[in-house]
Amino acid sequence: MYACSAILKDSDFSEVDRAECQFTTTATVLDNGSQIPFQPPKTNINGFFGSIEELWNKFWTFLADLISGKNCRRKCSGFFDFSCHIQYICISWMLMFGLFLAIFPTGTLPCILA
Repeated sequence: MYACSAILKDSDFSEVDRAECQFTTTATVLDNGSQIPFQPPKTNINGFFGSIEELWNKFWTFLADLISGKNCRRKCSGFFDFSCHIQYICISWMLMFGLFLAIFPTGTLPCILA
């Protein structure tokens, strides 16, 4: 038989309530099919360089997707969904919007040298 006690304390760490209990337990079944066997990670030298290569490939894939806008085409619904483009840092969409704004005349430019 096992015994335990729980102590409830307030913000000043003074004891507010205390409860004690007693319980018994049965033996734990170790092999009933619900446990997942432990799989140790790779520890050889190829595993180390393989993980470096995987990180390198993921970085370049992310960079290519960032510049090409591949992720944005999947996530953002349209060209004028600015909050989505800013949230996912869609460089290609923001560049296209900047070029779209550049076709509109803004008036005369002040001469700085005069």
